[in-house]
Amino acid sequence: MSFLTTHTNDTPPAKSDPIKLQPDANTMTNASFRYEPLNDASSNIRVLHLSSVLSSDGIIQCTLVHATTSTRYACLSYRWGEEGAQQQNSISINGTNFTVRDNLFQFLSTMRTTAPPEHAIFDPLMGYWIDAISINQNDGSEKNRQVARMGPIYEQAEYVHVWLGTAPNIGLIRSLLRPT
Repeated sequence: MSFLTTHTNDTPPAKSDPIKLQPDANTMTNASFRYEPLNDASSNIRVLHLSSVLSSDGIIQCTLVHATTSTRYACLSYRWGEEGAQQQNSISINGTNFTVRDNLFQFLSTMRTTAPPEHAIFDPLMGYWIDAISINQNDGSEKNRQVARMGPIYEQAEYVHVWLGTAPNIGLIRSLLRPT
């Protein structure tokens, strides 16, 4: 079971909330994946679309496309996890293998198998902005520009999903979070 909370753009986080920068993904260079450069003159971002179908060799398939912050998208907030080879998994993005840490892999795997077909993660008109994937972690200049824009990126998202990982008692947790 998994635990996923949603924050809608109706009540964005306060501007004074500090942005917690994620650690470098230096153990996951993803050197074979080629990012198309973002247009710095606009509010360009990259969003991920998840396929509900695995590749022929059983790998999660995704598509990464350019979008702007004025389009519909959701953000994922999650813990990157510890660095280490035992916590890395491969997914396919635009037909190329891409390494992600275990917590993000668990989110994608859980969403692929449990989210209803109408969920935003499958919507071809609405993707997910996920910092570890949407920002080219091997390009320091891009990373600095995109990290500086994370506040507006999160504020302009239609949804912000918080992934806390898998939990054995998810039913109890969800019942405690339901409005009364």
